[in-house]
Amino acid sequence: MKAVVLDAHDVLFDGVVSAVTLPGVGGEKTFMDHHESLFLVLTKGTIFLQSMVRRVEASGKAPESQAVKIRRGVARMRRNELVILVE
Repeated sequence: MKAVVLDAHDVLFDGVVSAVTLPGVGGEKTFMDHHESLFLVLTKGTIFLQSMVRRVEASGKAPESQAVKIRRGVARMRRNELVILVE
C-alpha cells in the first residue's frame, strides 16, 4: 500500500509499505494492504512504517522499518492509500 506522512513543512515519508502502526487515541492500530476505509485520531507516540522491499544499506543491514515520532495528528485510509497528517 502507499503511505504518506506529512507535517506542516515537509513530506516526512512517501512510499510503498507492507504495514504501518500508528499511536491512536484508543491504542495502537496497524494498517495493512487493503485495510477498510478509516479515519484515526493520533496521539503522542511513534509511527512505524514497515518496509515493502528490503534493501541492503552500506552497513550491510537491511532496514525493516522506519520510525517517525509525532505529538498528534490524523490518519485516513482509503483505496489502499494511508495519508497521515502529523505535528
